[in-house]
Amino acid sequence: MSFFRKNSITSKKTFVFLVLLFCLFFLKGVVSLDPDFGWHLATGQIILEKGIPRTDPFSFTMPSYPYIDHAWLSDTFIAFLYPKVKMFGLAAIALFLTVLSFLFVHSLETIEPKKALSGKSSFANLFPASNRIFALFTSISFLFSLTILLPFILIRTQIITWFFWSILIRVLLDKKLWGKYKVFLPAFFLLWANLHGGFFLGLVAVLIVIVVKSWNEKKIHFQDFVLITLSILATLINPYKGGLWKELFLTLTSKLLRTEISEWLPIFLNPDLMVVFLLTLSLFFIFKYRKKYFPEEVVLYFFMLSQAILSVKHIPLWVFLAMPLTTKGFRFLLLEAKKYKYGRKRFEKLYLWTWMFSLTIFILQTILLVTTIDNLSEKKFYPSRALTYLRENSFGGEMFSEYGWGGYLIWKYPEKKVFIDGRMAVWRWKAPLEEESNVFENYIKIIRGDINYEEIFKKYDIRLVLWPRPKRGSFSEILNQKLANFLAKFGIEKKEFDFLKKLEEDNWVKVYEDEVAVVFKNPSR
Repeated sequence: MSFFRKNSITSKKTFVFLVLLFCLFFLKGVVSLDPDFGWHLATGQIILEKGIPRTDPFSFTMPSYPYIDHAWLSDTFIAFLYPKVKMFGLAAIALFLTVLSFLFVHSLETIEPKKALSGKSSFANLFPASNRIFALFTSISFLFSLTILLPFILIRTQIITWFFWSILIRVLLDKKLWGKYKVFLPAFFLLWANLHGGFFLGLVAVLIVIVVKSWNEKKIHFQDFVLITLSILATLINPYKGGLWKELFLTLTSKLLRTEISEWLPIFLNPDLMVVFLLTLSLFFIFKYRKKYFPEEVVLYFFMLSQAILSVKHIPLWVFLAMPLTTKGFRFLLLEAKKYKYGRKRFEKLYLWTWMFSLTIFILQTILLVTTIDNLSEKKFYPSRALTYLRENSFGGEMFSEYGWGGYLIWKYPEKKVFIDGRMAVWRWKAPLEEESNVFENYIKIIRGDINYEEIFKKYDIRLVLWPRPKRGSFSEILNQKLANFLAKFGIEKKEFDFLKKLEEDNWVKVYEDEVAVVFKNPSR
């Protein structure tokens, strides 16, 4: 008998294990604070009190910019719920939506061409279990996928897109469900477009599937094309009308976004071992059993893979598609193995060892999560104590601060407007002389020493700088220094610029310092 039929882990113990695991994820959502949470909450509060803001209410560098909040409805819900449920309630909602997303895509494994499988060949029959949770836990692709998503699970509006994406691909890749529910597609995208800007990839996914189906069947599905057209038009029903698409265009065409923001960087600049494992497995099965997968599944998979390669931000969406296709590949492999003598037993041994390997990596990743769970906490990452100092001491003028702290300052220090925050990386326009046309570009130039910061500081009367405290002797600093020394041997000089050191050279005075932040003041103003 196989390991999964005669194993010592009962379904009850598995359930307890998963409950503890989800409690850990819940704790992560409470302790770790997403850098954009603050401005999402603050925007939602403005919407509830005054209505949709038409210009930027939070910055002193681009106050006239026509602010487009692509997640305005989500922000409204966050602002409405936060006073009632606090971070604990929001974390529970985020985790609940993530679990539902997993369950939606997990059910896709039973959908395959009729000729591909026959008889009792579903995954549940392959490894009998007394409940659905245990069946999910014994899935290798689930463990791989969950491990990959661990760093992404926070209270963030992107989870809304995870949820809608999982529903969409569940219906889109199931012919019966698609035929039954496709009439609701325009309403589905109307809601999605008002909740989060990730709806754009959903529209592209639907269009890809419709085109591939029409090409494969040599038949134009006019009703489907009408529905996707109506869905696109439905996304214009929002407080910003066509402005929402303008914001998407600015995001898609921003070069700085994909070179300076960590979650928008290409995947090879932020490698993940588990992504490599899931990628290898899924590609192996897709190429080996390419005739057994639906053509639209394969094309959609490679499209989302390309998006994940171009941007770390899209890895979760690719994972939610790769997970069921990989599980389906294991069943195709089983059916092939059953044709040979002792093939099933050999397959079960292979599956067992692969499962144990994935479980080991998952446990190690979970341990790492526990040890680093407070890396994005208010105490360790954000300048909470520095803000207390600033409130207790009155300072005139404006303040320049780190990009990743902008959202937090909007929330926790509304007394002063910000130079920049997470909304503004893609903002660019023909600005009035007293404002910035591309504040993110100038921000990058300032902290790298490419322009004279004094000109911009004088323009906006910036008298304070709130900045992360340098971590001298850290592993990353030592590694960077060794790399610089190594390159110097070959005549390659790495340009170094220390923004804080430059302030000290220009006689700025350090008036506050703690383990997280420092505050510098211009004594001449």
